Amino acid sequence: KIMEKYFPRHVGIIASHPHFGPDSYSPFKELKTTVYPVRDIYKRFDELKLVFESQAIRTIKLSPDEHDKMAASSQGITHFVGRVLDESGVRSTQINTFGFNELLGVIEQTCNDSWDLFKDLQKYNPYTNEMIDNLINTIEKLHKQIKEDAR
Repeated sequence: KIMEKYFPRHVGIIASHPHFGPDSYSPFKELKTTVYPVRDIYKRFDELKLVFESQAIRTIKLSPDEHDKMAASSQGITHFVGRVLDESGVRSTQINTFGFNELLGVIEQTCNDSWDLFKDLQKYNPYTNEMIDNLINTIEKLHKQIKEDAR
């Protein structure tokens, strides 16, 4: 919306968002990027898609709004949970399970990013706060159930 508002009409806009970064990149994993021809006035979308695909990066065509809804639950929650686990003092032990090691991986992957990136992921996606509120409410509900069952 910002690009459409402030870029002159003669500037084409193809929105893109790689779903990997320095800490999650691996040539042995499936790499994905979201792309969408917001204002493809020069008809370059297919060309851009081929550039990504020639580098073994799968393209997913999603509108910015669809992207934001999905990113709130995948990226926003992942970064939020990683920070919460890290700030809670979760650390490796001598008896780690496979699942626990996966959680440690989330901490490592997300907490290497800057605090500014974390805040921006939470602040600028219009759907992330709803996902976080739902997560917090669910944690509180489950915690309450456990306490009641312990009585």
